Amino acid sequence: MSHVVSAADSLSALSSRLDSAIQAVFDPMHLTGVGAYWRVVLVSLIVHVTIFKAVPIVTRLLMPRAYEQMSDGDKRSWEICVLALLHSAFDAAFIIAYFNNPALNGDKMGGYNEQFEYLLAITLGYYVWDLSICLSDYSNYGLMYLIHGGLGVFGLIVLTSRQLQFYAIPYLLPELSSVFLNIRHLLKYA
Repeated sequence: MSHVVSAADSLSALSSRLDSAIQAVFDPMHLTGVGAYWRVVLVSLIVHVTIFKAVPIVTRLLMPRAYEQMSDGDKRSWEICVLALLHSAFDAAFIIAYFNNPALNGDKMGGYNEQFEYLLAITLGYYVWDLSICLSDYSNYGLMYLIHGGLGVFGLIVLTSRQLQFYAIPYLLPELSSVFLNIRHLLKYA
């Protein structure tokens, strides 16, 4: 039992040190949302990686013949596109839900909604995953996708700073069309 308590104490101490380090980096830049929500971003990143790893398993169960006929490159493209579709549908749902939020629309500079910031932190986890995919396979995705992923991460870091939240809505508005673009991309494999 003492090993469990010792491990919990060690984990708590590590978490506290990470809090301090992250706040030391982001708070001087007035990007307090990152310091407050880094755990959400990390869990979101882990969930996105887990879903990405589960997509081939689920696809083999649902459409085994079509999946096995795909080339390795097409399989990877399919897996990325499935996760991108799930992400864009999530973004579209919460953007539509917050489109006329009184707290955000009433004060475009200082309007703040804690639940909205939480959702932005989840989205930031996706963009960190997306950026890692672009970096790990740069020869396939190139500079434009790297810029896209980098701007997604940078923009969401700024927008989770407890200010300018209103501007997250137009910033993420293209995700509404991404739902349909990803569906179209997936249908070419059907």
